[in-house]
Amino acid sequence: MNSIFFNLVLSALLLIVFEVVPIKSELDQSLCPGPLKLYESLKCQSLFDSTSSCPYASNCDFNSTQFNNLDSSECNVHLVYDNKIKNKCAPVYDMGQSVRTLCPLDYRCQNSNDTVVKPMYPSTFEKQVECTFGTLKFKIRERLERVLFSNSNQVCMDCVCQVPPLLTCERMPKNFCVNNNDIIRIDY
Repeated sequence: MNSIFFNLVLSALLLIVFEVVPIKSELDQSLCPGPLKLYESLKCQSLFDSTSSCPYASNCDFNSTQFNNLDSSECNVHLVYDNKIKNKCAPVYDMGQSVRTLCPLDYRCQNSNDTVVKPMYPSTFEKQVECTFGTLKFKIRERLERVLFSNSNQVCMDCVCQVPPLLTCERMPKNFCVNNNDIIRIDY
């Protein structure tokens, strides 16, 4: 009698565990909102330190249109940049700004002159994860060709696929755009 009860309890626990913990093939990092790292047992987990200091909420329902758990008094990115987020624009940070703790300054969207480039020494990252930027797809370490943007001052914009599913753009000094020797163009 005790062994039957034990087997029933064990079977129920195993069923619960296998229902709660997703199988690796079911996890799709590209469906998680914002810069994420992937945990098998947690589905998706935000890279940011807290939901009050980031533009994305850790939403493990894989519904990228919802930004629940976000403290809007700290970071209103989901309100201010909603269309840019939907259009898969890339968040822009100042040089050296922590993407883990601070909100982006702006978003950079795709334009007709954007060109995909790859590093001289491609990533050895084997998983098939990609960054999306508008209609363009990038592998880890691939980037947009660096260009100068002029608004109030000339700024070099460096956008790289570091943490899918979005590119991360950094505003750099303008001389950074002059030398592109560390990257080569991809011809598709």
